[in-house]
Amino acid sequence: MGLFSLQDKNILITGGYGYLGQAICQGLLVHGAKVWVLGRSEDKFEKTFEQEEKIFFEQTDIADTQSIRQSFENIAKQNLIDVLINNAFYSQGQHPETMTDDDWAMA
Repeated sequence: MGLFSLQDKNILITGGYGYLGQAICQGLLVHGAKVWVLGRSEDKFEKTFEQEEKIFFEQTDIADTQSIRQSFENIAKQNLIDVLINNAFYSQGQHPETMTDDDWAMA
């Protein structure tokens, strides 16, 4: 933990309650960050992070530009946004395991 500090840095992450996202969030919290998970499911967020104190949820649909803008505005009203981690995956209705190489190139 002596390598660097994220003490009280405000970090936004999309895809924060998935496997990789959860690990990223835990690492950020260990280093003192305040983390906002931008996502569609508050239930999934609460189940994933029920024991954490410095992690917050912001309702966001990453497929909707206006939703993203609104989330940034909501958070920025009271907190300086220091970092954004774009971890969410979105492809119009496709599951990663059924995507072609061309689909991946467009994602």
